[in-house]
Amino acid sequence: AVPGQVVTLKTQGFAESMDRRTDRSERIVISGNGDSYIYIDGNRLLHDSVDYPIVSDLLGEFATTLRIPIDRDTLALSQIEVHVEDNAGRTAYGTVELQTETITLEPEESLKGSKVQVEGNGFVANVTGDDVRYKVLIKYGKTSVATAYPDKSGSFKKSFIVPSSVLANVLANSSNEVTVTVEQLPSMSVKAIHRVPGPEIDVRHT
Repeated sequence: AVPGQVVTLKTQGFAESMDRRTDRSERIVISGNGDSYIYIDGNRLLHDSVDYPIVSDLLGEFATTLRIPIDRDTLALSQIEVHVEDNAGRTAYGTVELQTETITLEPEESLKGSKVQVEGNGFVANVTGDDVRYKVLIKYGKTSVATAYPDKSGSFKKSFIVPSSVLANVLANSSNEVTVTVEQLPSMSVKAIHRVPGPEIDVRHT
């Protein structure tokens, strides 16, 4: 998962600790009051993040969706701990692995003026209806060449043209940094190397 992504939460094992209840009004809930919340790394997800109360099914299990927070703490982690507590005092714990942002270039070597595709994964996710739409800025060296918007899984594909201003070394290939940075989250930034071949000399025996 990635920050901002909507994931599904399901409990297991609660059914063994209670009798089946057919009347919805009698079922145990995660209420959003007292200590009965969903927590991420010990922090309560409040009513602006989760639609409480979450009512258990006939067997006493819970299923709901939640969004991975987008904040400084989450951006620095490789996994987060999720735990729930219902209004009967039962608790359950689990972890969510967080992807590391990566980019790949295709091709990794090409001439000035050629088209290169950059594919990104593990970036912050965009969800329909958000007030903020996260945008990535793509630079070739110091030149801005494209922008893109990650999807609901934090992935994107975007093509750009290698700038004509790139200098190729006569004796060896030049290596140029391609940088992808989330505009609203500058700490989420990744680099890759693209090479531009220099002039070639054809030497023949006479």
